Amino acid sequence: FSAKAQKYWTGGGAAGQWSDANNWNPTGVPTSSSDVVLDNLHGVSSSYNVILPITSVTIKSIRITPLTGDSIRLTLPNNNTLHPALTFNGPGYVLIIDSGGVFKNSSGALSSTPDIIGISTNDSIKINSGGKYIHNTARSHAYLVDQLSKSTGTEKGIFKFDMPGNGGVTLSLTGNYYGTIELSADSAGGTKTYSGNGASDLTIRGDLIINTGVNFNAAVTANILIAGDLKIDGNFDNSPASGTTKRSIIFNGSANQIISGSANLTFGQFFKTLNINKNSIVTVAINIGLNDTDIHASLIVDTSAN
Repeated sequence: FSAKAQKYWTGGGAAGQWSDANNWNPTGVPTSSSDVVLDNLHGVSSSYNVILPITSVTIKSIRITPLTGDSIRLTLPNNNTLHPALTFNGPGYVLIIDSGGVFKNSSGALSSTPDIIGISTNDSIKINSGGKYIHNTARSHAYLVDQLSKSTGTEKGIFKFDMPGNGGVTLSLTGNYYGTIELSADSAGGTKTYSGNGASDLTIRGDLIINTGVNFNAAVTANILIAGDLKIDGNFDNSPASGTTKRSIIFNGSANQIISGSANLTFGQFFKTLNINKNSIVTVAINIGLNDTDIHASLIVDTSAN
């Protein structure tokens, strides 16, 4: 991480307020030439939260990098209705979230044109393992997930969908690469339906986590590749359309992968295969409903599975 005009959070001003000049070293609110660092080394030695203002912010880059065991959360609040509300103008990785770091996008903008977070370079968001981005807005996310890093060490970096409202949401899945995906219904009041379709593979380099109250309806006519665990406490229904050659879930990790949870994994009649690559071991600890006889897989089933 190279930066020349670094601006560090010191916490010397109003609690958690980005717009207070006294919270920064050197003193002054970050500008369009600033590389911002939120850490525990320049004034605050424990966990803390930072709230972006309701005005627009332009900076070069930001890195959220807590010490081990601490948490640092940066929030774009829902009373910020601008679009874009936060613009990065630097090269390379302009948003880096390290382990323990959280960026929560709760934008209240009524339009997603242009995208909520304007990012000027490709492959520019890096969520390192243990870091988390939370999409807590109804605004577009497609531009953001197109920018996710595929580098080693980001497999357990979480992109969490926790979108408000009762309506269903179509996710940008096919053709994309994620580290870990988490689907949540917390902001929706306890239940939420997410769906996805398309004809290109979805690659998940880490885990797929489906929380309580979530219904995840996948209708992709391509493969879903999962290199980590599949945890289902909501419901996961994979029901692709007919007439395609793929339509499989492929567990392609290099170590033991676990299918677990307290709900159901079901497949529609045109689902093709549950495929476990030769280097993977999959332990199943969940109910699985199969409506297709074309299942080419060997499973290790523990005693808690049905």
